[in-house]
Amino acid sequence: KLMLTVAVKSASSSSLSNITVTAYPTTKEYTVSVIPPTVTLTKKSSNIYLVKITNADADQDITLNSITAQVRPVSVANNNYSAATCLRDEGSSDKCDVATSTGSVPGAAKEFVIAGGVTISKNSNITREIYVDSNFVSPADLQGEITSVRYNTSITETYSVVAQ
Repeated sequence: KLMLTVAVKSASSSSLSNITVTAYPTTKEYTVSVIPPTVTLTKKSSNIYLVKITNADADQDITLNSITAQVRPVSVANNNYSAATCLRDEGSSDKCDVATSTGSVPGAAKEFVIAGGVTISKNSNITREIYVDSNFVSPADLQGEITSVRYNTSITETYSVVAQ
């Protein structure tokens, strides 16, 4: 919160009485906030999704701490499909077995924590990939979804950004 104190420097009067002026604290409060990041998700291939997080704030950098995502088959015919999911740098050839945190397909949304966070400068973006790692051929109907993003340590924004 931003608190302002307004001090009157001078005053005048046409009367003959004395005027005493003291500081006048205002009770009005202003909250300074960060513009939430924007999120896009694009399916690059049957098992890779590109996540783009954009810091639209022109005044402040943000620190991205985690991305919560889920990948699942849409068709009931593919309910037996099984895979691991992980977050990796764009263009990486890493498999999920080297990841510190993995999700599963099918499975609930998984929070992928970014160790130490990553700074996104004002008016810029970063990209990461959600990789689906399986011994089976990935079905064409896999759907990825970003459900939330946590940044600046404690701010969580909820999203429903889907790519299929």
